[in-house]
Amino acid sequence: PEKTDRDAEASWRRAIARARWVVSRLGPDPEHGGRIFLPGRLDPRNASTSLIDAGECVDALATLALHPRFRVGGDVSIADGQAVIGAIRECAGTYLAETVTSKAIVNQVLWGAMGLAHACSVFPDERPWREAVVRAVALGVDRQRADGSWGYEESSAHAHPGVADLTVYYHGRCLAFLRHALDHVPEADRDGDRKSTRLNSSHTDIS
Repeated sequence: PEKTDRDAEASWRRAIARARWVVSRLGPDPEHGGRIFLPGRLDPRNASTSLIDAGECVDALATLALHPRFRVGGDVSIADGQAVIGAIRECAGTYLAETVTSKAIVNQVLWGAMGLAHACSVFPDERPWREAVVRAVALGVDRQRADGSWGYEESSAHAHPGVADLTVYYHGRCLAFLRHALDHVPEADRDGDRKSTRLNSSHTDIS
């Protein structure tokens, strides 16, 4: 059944509330100072990495920022709008663009690239970000095996035996991240024959 106006409004309020919480987790990595979404790699109970969390959080915030209702002063308060846009800018500029091609695990590289690419649709003039996405996509494609699969790491000489039988879910995730990145940074398609399925869009500068 179609959502009622009341349901849609409740969903929108939940999205804004969740975005506030995500933004509240933004902080500097004590090692390099880049802005990540805590705890990232700093708490082993998180069972994740800073790059994965940053890519996922920036992607989610960019989805909100590009929503038709994300109009500062209208359906979004000035404070919330500035916080969301600022968090995207800070994480993408100080961490994702600098880190996205530095990891050995392809899945992590593409997870970060997915978020950074979506940030490029919020800030379409950030050329260094787009160039980082192009490099990350190339890295992911170059490390793909002839049968279409990816190894967990580029070199598996010392890897745990369990990584030899990665699931379809793992490989499908790599493909989904690649497609999502190309939707937002189509120039990362070095063959030049893939058309983006998403229209170019930009945000209203509220800085």
